[in-house]
Amino acid sequence: MNFYPIKVSTKFFYLLAFLIFIQSCGDSSTDSAPEVHRLVITSIESQGSLYEESDASITSYVSASNSQSIVYQWEQISGIPLTLTNTTQKTVNFTIPNITANEEVTLQLTVKDADNNTQTKQESFTLLYINTSPTIEIENNITVNENSEVTLTPSIQDEESDVTSHWQQISGTTVEVTPTQNFGIAFTTPKVSDIEQLIFEITAIDKDDESAIETVTVTVLPYTTGIPNHVLLLTNDRINQVKRKILEDDSAWKDLTNRLNSYLVKTPANTGEFIGGYSLAYYVSGEVKYLDRAIDLLEQTYFSEPDIGWKYYNNRNAFRSGSRWAIMGYTWIKSYIAEDKQTKIENIFSVWGEYWLDYIDFNNDFNDFRVGDSDEVTSLAENLTLLGYVLSESSQYTNLGQELLSAGDSVLNRFVIDYYMKDIMAGGSWAEGSDYSPATQAHWVRIFMINKDKRNISYPTSFAHNAVQSLIHQTLANYSGVYKYGDEERATDYEPVFDDNRYQFAFELMGLLENKKDIAVLYQWFNDVLANEGYKTSSITTHFQRLLHHDPMIKNNEPAFPEDTLNISPGVGLISSRTNWTETATNLYFINRKLRVDHEHRDALSFDISYKGNWVTKEVTGYDGPAGSSITHNTILIENADNGSSSPTRRPVGEPLTQYVFDDQHITLISADATDTYNMSGYYATDYAELVNRQLAFIKPNIVISYDHVITKPDQIKDLIKYSDLGLTQGMSHTRWVKTIQHFQVKPEKDTLLNKSYLINDGKNKVLFQNIWPLDTNIEIIDERVLWDGIADYQVQDNQKKWHLAISDKSDTSNSEIINIIQFASKEEDIEFDQNPIMMTTENGLIKSNNVIGVAISSASQKFIILFKQSPDKNVENVEYTVPSGYDGALVYGIDIELK
Repeated sequence: MNFYPIKVSTKFFYLLAFLIFIQSCGDSSTDSAPEVHRLVITSIESQGSLYEESDASITSYVSASNSQSIVYQWEQISGIPLTLTNTTQKTVNFTIPNITANEEVTLQLTVKDADNNTQTKQESFTLLYINTSPTIEIENNITVNENSEVTLTPSIQDEESDVTSHWQQISGTTVEVTPTQNFGIAFTTPKVSDIEQLIFEITAIDKDDESAIETVTVTVLPYTTGIPNHVLLLTNDRINQVKRKILEDDSAWKDLTNRLNSYLVKTPANTGEFIGGYSLAYYVSGEVKYLDRAIDLLEQTYFSEPDIGWKYYNNRNAFRSGSRWAIMGYTWIKSYIAEDKQTKIENIFSVWGEYWLDYIDFNNDFNDFRVGDSDEVTSLAENLTLLGYVLSESSQYTNLGQELLSAGDSVLNRFVIDYYMKDIMAGGSWAEGSDYSPATQAHWVRIFMINKDKRNISYPTSFAHNAVQSLIHQTLANYSGVYKYGDEERATDYEPVFDDNRYQFAFELMGLLENKKDIAVLYQWFNDVLANEGYKTSSITTHFQRLLHHDPMIKNNEPAFPEDTLNISPGVGLISSRTNWTETATNLYFINRKLRVDHEHRDALSFDISYKGNWVTKEVTGYDGPAGSSITHNTILIENADNGSSSPTRRPVGEPLTQYVFDDQHITLISADATDTYNMSGYYATDYAELVNRQLAFIKPNIVISYDHVITKPDQIKDLIKYSDLGLTQGMSHTRWVKTIQHFQVKPEKDTLLNKSYLINDGKNKVLFQNIWPLDTNIEIIDERVLWDGIADYQVQDNQKKWHLAISDKSDTSNSEIINIIQFASKEEDIEFDQNPIMMTTENGLIKSNNVIGVAISSASQKFIILFKQSPDKNVENVEYTVPSGYDGALVYGIDIELK
C-alpha cells in the first residue's frame, strides 16, 4: 500500500472553525438536545476481612446522575448458603457461619434509577476459616494390676474433622501396643516386682499442623500371689483390686481402718463382722496387728466353748447370720495358727456340719426339711457350702466335707434356684418382702461368687440382672423410700437405704455383676442414693463390703437407667410401673400372690401409688398379725373364714393369675385373677368364689381406675359354718359381703358437692377419691387407731395406723362390681381433677356390646375412654360403643379387649 502526503492550508482551518462557531450560535428559539443520565456500579467491596462466625458487610458504590432515587436489590448467586439482610440497601449484611475451609461466595447487585435504568454487577468474596486446634480428653491417671489388659481411648475433637494422631511410650517397661478404634491403643501391662509407672503420650495433629498433646500415666501394681487357695472370698484377684482402688481413692480404706483401730482393745458387739474387717485389712496392708486381732476375736467368739466352740451353733437365727464369719474367718487365719489349733477348729466344724446335715434331713432326701423359711434355706445353702470347703481340705474330715458340699449344692440348686429363683420368686423380687429379702438374697450372691472362685461354677447372669432391676424399680422416684411389701418390724413409711439391707445387698451385687449395662444401672442408682445420703459409716459390715466390692472410680458408657419403666416379677406377681426415671415420677405397684413362705402377706390384688416420692395410697406395714391380713392392704375383702382375706387360714386352693398387662407412654393396664387364692382348701375346704378379678387402668401420671368384679356362690358355706358366728348350717344359703379397701395417709373428707367423693390432703399430695359404680354403695371411713387399738406395737406400729375407706354394694348381691377412681397431684400443682367422669354401660346406651363396662375421664392433657371386660375369661371382639358427648378424639383403651 502507498501513503501519500496531504498538504492543508492555514486558510482551511480558519474556515472550518468559523463554520463550527456559526452552528453553535444558532437561533435561541431552537430546542436543545436531551440530557443523558448515567448509572454505573463502580465497585462492590467488603468492610474488613471475612472471617468465619463473624458479621460481614458488603457495600456498593454507584455513580448516578440522580443518586436520590436508586433502588438496590442484593442476592446470592453461588457458594454456601448465607442469610442476607438489608438486601434493598446500599450495604448488605450477613453472618458468616462456621466453616472448615475457605469458601467462595458470589453476590449480585442490581440497581435501578427513577428512569428505570438498571445496572447489574456480580462480585465474588472469599470467606476465611479460622483453624481450631484439636483437643484431647482422656483419663490421665489409671491404676491396674500387672498382666492386665488395658485400653486407652481418647476423645479427640477437631472442628475441621481432619486430624491424625500418634502414640508414643515415654517411660517404663516397653510394652507392645496395638491400635484400636477411635485413636486408642491396647496393651498388656508387664509383670512387675514393685509399683511401676508407664507413661504414654498422644499427639493429635490437624491439617494445618496445629497439635494437642496429652500424657497418660498407667500405674502398674505387682500381683499379690501369696494368698493360699483355701482362703474363701479374699482371693488374690479381689485383694489386688482392692489395692488398686485404694491408690485411686483411699476414703473407703480410711473409713474401715479408723473403725477397726478403735476396737483393737475393746470387744465389739458384732464380732463376726469385725473379724472380716480385720482379716481384709491384714491381707491389704500386711500389718500383723490386724491379723492378731482377727485371731483373738475368732477364738473368743466361735472357738471357746469345749467341743462345740460356739454355743449358738445350733440356733437357727444365730447360725444363719453369724456362722459364715466363723467359717470364712478360719480360712483367713488358718495359715497363721498352729496345727493343733487347726485340728481343734476343724473338730468343732465337724460337730456343726453333722448337726445341720441332720437338721435338713439330708440323708432322707430332705423329707422333713421345711422350705417355707426362705431366709433360713438360702443361708444354709451358703453355710453348708462354706463348711464343705473347709472340711473337704481337712486331712481328717474330707468325706464329711464332700458330703457338706453335696448338701450345700442340693439346697442351692433344688430349693434356692429351682424353687425360689425360677419359680415362686422368679423375676428378682423375693417373697419375704422389701425388709427381709435383701439380706436373704445376699446369701446366694456370695455363694455364687465363692463357687465360681473354688470350682469355676457359673450361674445364669439373669439372676443378678433381675435382682438389680427389682432393686431399682422398687425404689421411690426421689429415693425417699421403697415399695413396702411383706413383714417389717419397726415399720416406717419412708426410709433411707441405710436403714435396711438394700445398701449391703447393692455392694454384694457389685461383686457379682459382670454385664456392663447392669453395672452401669446399679451404680447410677447407688450414686444417686449417695448424693442424698452419703456413705454409711456406722456398720463395719458395709465398710468390709464397700472396700471389697465397690469401685468409686468405675467408668462406664452404658445407659444409666433401665430401658423399661415397667418391671414384672412373675414369681410374686409384682408389677412395677413408673412414668419416667426422673425424681418427679409416679410409681404404681401391683401385687397378686398367695401365701407360700414366711413373711408373706395376704395382699392378693393390692396396689400402692407414690407420686414424686410421696405416698398417695400407702398400705399398712407391719409384722404378722393384722399387718399380714388383707384389710391392711388396698385390695378386696370377701366374707370368709379369715376376716375376708385372701389365702384364708393360710390354705388357698390355687395360684393367682396375671391375665393381661399393657403399657405405653399414656397408660398401664392390668387384669388379674385371684379366685383360687380366695377359695379355701383343707378339711373345711370351700369353693365359695366363682370370680375374683381386679382390673387397673393407670392413666399417667395421676389417675388410677380400679374395676373389681366378684361373684360368690351362696350355697357354698362350709367355711362359715365352722369359722363364723352366723349360725349357719348345712343346706342353708348365705350371700357374702364384698368390700374394696382403700388406704390413705390422713382422714378422707366427704366432698359436699360431689356424690360418693372424698378429698384427702396430707400436706404433700391432694387426692380426689370417687366411687362411680355401683350407683348405690356403702362407704365407711375407718379410723385405724380405733380399729387396732391394743395391737402389739411390732405388729402394727402407731405410725402405721391411719385411715381407710371400705366400699361395698348396698344391695344384697352375689355379683359385685365396684369401680373407684383416684386422682392426685402435689399440693403445689394447679391441676383440675375431672369431677364428673362418665360411666359407660349397656343400661345408659353408651355400651352396645355384652360383657363390657367403661369409664370416660379427662386428664389434664387428654381425654380417655377405658373399657373393662366383665367376664375376663371370655373373648371380647369388635366392641361397639358410643363416644360420650365431649369425648371426640379421646384415646380409647380396652383391657384385654379387641377394639373396632
